[in-house]
Order: sequence, then structure tokens, then C-alpha cells
Amino acid sequence: MRTALRENDGALHHRLLDLRQSAGLPQTVSALRVAHVAIWMAHPASGHRFP
Repeated sequence: MRTALRENDGALHHRLLDLRQSAGLPQTVSALRVAHVAIWMAHPASGHRFP
């Protein structure tokens, strides 16, 4: 994950920060946490749905 966040001049890191801003989250929420939640929401457990 560290490597992915640094590749392409930090493109993934900047994208995650953009997502954080779009969601209206405070700057105290890290890019890593944004990635965690995005992955979690994209791959819900069997039988669970997100709005």
C-alpha cells in the first residue's frame, strides 16, 4: 500500500484525498482510512448491501 500511494507522483494518494474532500470528511481522516472504507464498501460481505 505504501508503494501504491507513492507511485505516479502520489496519484492514488491525491485521489483518496479528493474522495475525502468530496465526502466532507475532516483532514484528520487519513488517506489510508479513506482507502480502507472505499475497499470495504466496494466488497460487502455476502448478503449485506450498502445504499
